[in-house]
Amino acid sequence: MIGARGAQLFAGMGDFHRPIGTTSAAAQAYFDQGVGFLWAFNHDDAARSFARAAELDLKCAMCFWGVGLTLGPNYNMPMVAEARARVGWQAVQQAQALATGASPDEHVLAGSGASTWLSRHSFRPSRNGLHRAGEFRRWADRV
Repeated sequence: MIGARGAQLFAGMGDFHRPIGTTSAAAQAYFDQGVGFLWAFNHDDAARSFARAAELDLKCAMCFWGVGLTLGPNYNMPMVAEARARVGWQAVQQAQALATGASPDEHVLAGSGASTWLSRHSFRPSRNGLHRAGEFRRWADRV
């Protein structure tokens, strides 16, 4: 799958909850936890949590959105390895495909949120990350 190996639900992660388009209580719990890890800048555990949520509900656009978002560049890592970008981009494309039947909010996030972080040209460590500043600003304005 996407890299859910080692994913588990942790106690004490707070009470954040954002309802998403899933009928799986476990997928919802992993999604909520993924957001918590994302806010804590723990992108690897966030990616594992989102990936586990996607495994539990293969039709959950927001679960794939989370994978794409966490595998893309961020404030502390403006460039990512080619393999990571490739998996992230595939997750973004899956989220976009699934978002056609999602709520308007999920459709916007899946369609414009993570897709701005990743592109077909990926984020190769050999490329200068400074040229990405405009894309980061556009992403923030959209979200």
